[in-house]
Amino acid sequence: MKKKILFCGGGTGGHVFPAISLAKFFNKKQYEAILITDTRGAKFLKNDFLNYKIIYISGTTKFSIINRIFFYIKLIPAFINAILYLKKEKPSIVFGLGGYVSFPICLAANILNVKILLYEPNSVLGRVNKFFLGNCKKIFTKSNSILNFPEKYLHKCVIRRQPKCRNFW
Repeated sequence: MKKKILFCGGGTGGHVFPAISLAKFFNKKQYEAILITDTRGAKFLKNDFLNYKIIYISGTTKFSIINRIFFYIKLIPAFINAILYLKKEKPSIVFGLGGYVSFPICLAANILNVKILLYEPNSVLGRVNKFFLGNCKKIFTKSNSILNFPEKYLHKCVIRRQPKCRNFW
C-alpha cells in the first residue's frame, strides 16, 4: 500500500503551482499524492492531474466584522468535511502550502495527529502557516529572514537555496 501525502493550498497560483509540482514529484516516488484546493485553484489544474478535491470555501477580501464572521461560519462545515476526508483517506502527511484553504485541513490533521509539514515561499509569513508553526514538524522556506517568523521556531526551517543563475548575455 502506497503512503499518502495530502497537499492543500489556497486558490492563487502561488499556492497551487508549488502544490502541483510537489504532488507530481511524490507521485513519481511511489507515493499517492492528493491535492486539495478551492474553486479558484482548480482552474490551474490540468486534466492530467486527476487526484484532487475541491473544498468549497471562500476567503475574505475585505476587513469588516461582518465578512470575518461569515468567513468563520463557513469554516465550520469545511472543517467537518476535512475531518471526514482525512479519516477516509488516512494520509501519512498533510503538506500545507498556505492560504485559507489549508486552514481547515491542517486543523483537522492536527486533531487527528497526522504529521503536518508547511511551505512558505514568501518573504512574509502567512497567517495560516504562522498559526500552525507550533504543530508542524518542518516548514520549508526559501530564506531564513522571513518577516513575522517567530525566532523560537527557526529550528523547524528547512531552507532551500535558489540555484545560481547563469549569465546568458
